[in-house]
Amino acid sequence: MQINGLRALLTEYGEVMSKSRAKLGKEIPKVLERVAERLPAVVIDTLREQWNGLAKLDE
Repeated sequence: MQINGLRALLTEYGEVMSKSRAKLGKEIPKVLERVAERLPAVVIDTLREQWNGLAKLDE
């Protein structure tokens, strides 16, 4: 659910992500870097928090 939520948010901002967890892990740093250029910092922080939350769930 967390991954789908993150993917949905990124889709709202024009970034279509892969469905697999492994591919998402490889793509997310570059995607966050791209959207950081055009979105407010608070949105980027929220996206990063969600991504970090996923990493914690993996642990």
